Amino acid sequence: MFSFTTPSLIDIGIAYVVSAVVMFVIVYYFAMKTQPSVRVSRSLYDSNVYRNMGTLGVWTIVVKVGNLLFIQTSLILSNIFFGSEVEGGFAIVVSLISMTNTACYSIVTAMEPLIYRCYSEGDNEKLVSVATTMMRFVGLTFAMPIAFVLIFPDVILSTWVGEEYVYLSDLIRIGFVPELLFCVVAVVANVPLTYLKMDILAKYTLVFGIINVVLASLCSVISNFNIQGITAIHGIHQVCHHGQRDGVCK
Repeated sequence: MFSFTTPSLIDIGIAYVVSAVVMFVIVYYFAMKTQPSVRVSRSLYDSNVYRNMGTLGVWTIVVKVGNLLFIQTSLILSNIFFGSEVEGGFAIVVSLISMTNTACYSIVTAMEPLIYRCYSEGDNEKLVSVATTMMRFVGLTFAMPIAFVLIFPDVILSTWVGEEYVYLSDLIRIGFVPELLFCVVAVVANVPLTYLKMDILAKYTLVFGIINVVLASLCSVISNFNIQGITAIHGIHQVCHHGQRDGVCK
């Protein structure tokens, strides 16, 4: 759209809507092609199934909201306490972390059907074996890239956004410390959903998210750690949160 019109944030919003519609059409088409008997009808409505799905959906939404209280909220807090200039630099760090998370989810999503298949067959031992193998694979896959980021953040920053942002190297090191744990635990993130036990995970995630916001705010007000403090608190809570998530999945 930028090629035909003047670049605008509205164009980005329109692109999101259009891409969502196109994705829905593609998914619906292949679903019908794979299983033609699937149909949407009011006569198929089951209040009990709807209630169970609704309860599970609510807890899943709580998990998503809790996740927003981590790095995304840290970005907002950096703007509130330190201004837009500091937030702009921190946004670069957040973007790099988000790109790593997205790359991780891309691989994990391709592996999730194996977990669902093991669950549908009632083979819990195989499910544990598959999940363990997947965790090792993802850990080995992302270990070297994350190590490279931790060792050479200045090279990445100077190549990506320019040498004037090399001062963000320490922030990247602090923010990337828990990334490998995030990538490994992401493999079993859907296990509670598979066993319909999202309520425990949702409560833990929301509590850790709220604690992250409170401690980051206090650190910004009563200490001189500035944005490094917010990033460090985020990293500590990521370690605690994902360690807890691994425990819930077990």
